[in-house]
Amino acid sequence: MSFWKRISGQYKNRTEDIYNLQSELDLSALEQEEIGLINQLKSFELFKEGSNHKCDNLLMKKELIGNQFLFDHSFMIHHGKSASHYNQTVFFFDSKELTLPQFYLRPEHFGDKMLSWFGWKDINFSTHPEFSDRFKLTGEYEEIIRYYFDEKVLNFLNHQKNIYIEGMNYYLIIYTFNELIKPSDYPLFAKFCRMMYALFLHRSKTSKEDFTINEGN
Repeated sequence: MSFWKRISGQYKNRTEDIYNLQSELDLSALEQEEIGLINQLKSFELFKEGSNHKCDNLLMKKELIGNQFLFDHSFMIHHGKSASHYNQTVFFFDSKELTLPQFYLRPEHFGDKMLSWFGWKDINFSTHPEFSDRFKLTGEYEEIIRYYFDEKVLNFLNHQKNIYIEGMNYYLIIYTFNELIKPSDYPLFAKFCRMMYALFLHRSKTSKEDFTINEGN
């Protein structure tokens, strides 16, 4: 049992409240953690940190084009004899129709701005200074990442806070670092994540057409 489940009070009825949302979210509950899920996600930044990774309160939907997973994720980072505990809500999309470059988007901190002065990478967009000021976006293939972060994606993310997004091939995860979404806010969070997924899915489909045209030229 993960750390947050052992906390009394505010999380006492969390599992029940989340499972009661199955119909509204169009997801189904799994009583037990899927071990394979953690193995799928181990290459993402979120799962590289710390130890004792757990996925609880797991909801999922399986479709021909891909799978959706919504869950609470927890892990620990040890500091000598003490440890810090982290808990966040994660939406994971696994779809063969996605063709994402590997990227990592997170809120930008003041320290990031200082590091950028010394040449540390951050992909910015002159057309969207507010987005560039709010988020740090990194990844190896900058031109391809810029293709996926088109105007629709940038506009959609422009006013978001505490949103982390990671993409890699046909995997996309969206989460709120060290913040558990309240069950009452699950429908809104799920709507946001699915809209984000739809934007990247559309860009994935158009990329195949664009790259085919470019190769033809």
